[in-house]
Amino acid sequence: MDNAGWVDKFLTLRAEIDRLKPFEDIVKEIELILGDSRKVNESIPDIVKRLRDNQRLQY
Repeated sequence: MDNAGWVDKFLTLRAEIDRLKPFEDIVKEIELILGDSRKVNESIPDIVKRLRDNQRLQY
């Protein structure tokens, strides 16, 4: 494979990583919420509502 091919593959991979990054943040937030919910026995609908509210505040 020539250099142009490698560069193209790298840029494609980099774009995919950047696209997936927000999902990592969402997973971390869910883990934090679940950690909190174990302490206060929060219901799943409450967790989903809090996650949605947090997402609205970020944007």
